[in-house]
Amino acid sequence: MKLSKHLLFLLLTTIVFSNPTCFSKAFASELESVTINKVTTFPYSIKNGWISLPKTDGTLTVSITAKNAKRIKFYLIPTGTATYNQRKLIGISESKNGKFSFKWNFKEDQNIFHHFAVEAINSKNQVATTGVLFSVTNE
Repeated sequence: MKLSKHLLFLLLTTIVFSNPTCFSKAFASELESVTINKVTTFPYSIKNGWISLPKTDGTLTVSITAKNAKRIKFYLIPTGTATYNQRKLIGISESKNGKFSFKWNFKEDQNIFHHFAVEAINSKNQVATTGVLFSVTNE
């Protein structure tokens, strides 16, 4: 039995996508990992995973040291259940020898009760790491 190239492609695509183990191993071998080594904040510090901000206008500086990262995107995600799709991109930082810095200007009238999250982009422009760095509130 002779298979056309189109039919063979469909068969292989079905096998790869219906078998997550096969797909993840192939993808994982091509993904360049990013490691976030250090996170610092100024002038407010992280205590038990939270930063308490004043109810005034202000600036929070977040500095990150990361290995294999080209760019880091900063997001605010509302706290609560299933809120990831409500995230808001608030800034992007390009690598300066593995160091990233972002200044977030917040306002007095902002209701802040969010997770401060990042997406780290590797040299292949792949999202290699995502995660919450800390949570912020002004309540």
